[in-house]
Amino acid sequence: MASNIEEGRGRDRGDRHHLWTVAYGSAREAKIQLRSAVALGFVEAERGAELVEKADHLVRLCYGLAHSRK
Repeated sequence: MASNIEEGRGRDRGDRHHLWTVAYGSAREAKIQLRSAVALGFVEAERGAELVEKADHLVRLCYGLAHSRK
């Protein structure tokens, strides 16, 4: 995610939008992977909830970038 966001900052508008959209998708993937880790018992529920909340914040930030003006 961070690499796509940073790379997007240095690109023209079309490429920037594409890279920020990829970052948004990656953030959503990370969030579901965290939920899966909790469901499978790899992460304790309380800690998982904290991490999912942070991931949700990241998803919203990436969504804002991906849907900002081109």
